[in-house]
Amino acid sequence: MGATANGVHAMIIEMDPKTFELKILKYVVVHDCGTVINPMILAGQIHGGVAQGIGNAFYEKLIFDAEGQLTNDSTAEFLRAYGQAFAQWIETIAPAPAAAKAA
Repeated sequence: MGATANGVHAMIIEMDPKTFELKILKYVVVHDCGTVINPMILAGQIHGGVAQGIGNAFYEKLIFDAEGQLTNDSTAEFLRAYGQAFAQWIETIAPAPAAAKAA
């Protein structure tokens, strides 16, 4: 049998109605990861995963030429998000509270 985990992500955002620019005010992660051996490494893993997801959603864009060929197929062509940039508004709760596990 494989390993499974449960978790939830939620964020509070602010959006400029004229430009549609988004600003993340707070991002909360609740993750059931079992027994935590090293909380600092766990927090780093979660922050890195959140940064990667936000980077994909906000900064990456697939651009194709007239023949349908992808023109930006390397990580050198788009901005990257780093966990350190988001640390001020990422809150992690791990392992999940017992009440969340029972739901």
